[in-house]
Amino acid sequence: MRFGMRQIASEVSAKHPLENRLAEWDDTQLELKMNLARNMYGMHAPIKFAMERKLVTQARGLSMLPQSNVGLDILDGKDETIDFEDFLNVPSMSTDMVDVHTVMEHKLKLNV
Repeated sequence: MRFGMRQIASEVSAKHPLENRLAEWDDTQLELKMNLARNMYGMHAPIKFAMERKLVTQARGLSMLPQSNVGLDILDGKDETIDFEDFLNVPSMSTDMVDVHTVMEHKLKLNV
């Protein structure tokens, strides 16, 4: 009791060692891809790739419509694989449908 109440969270065993690796998998793969491009094609290749990624991630449509960044998937090579995120939690299968006109009125502050 000298240091306060005992916290159970600090006594719970740590996460599995592979969990951190899996969380950082995409970043590690991107870094390896950049290093490979730098070694094969020169310094301009990773810079060009980073510029393309930045341009593709900045392009956004209306916020109430389902967002799918196909360009980023193509740049990352995710267009060639099928993962859980491709068919689970699909916005078009959601029961929460939003009226486009209502959202735009709210966004433009046209509510009367």
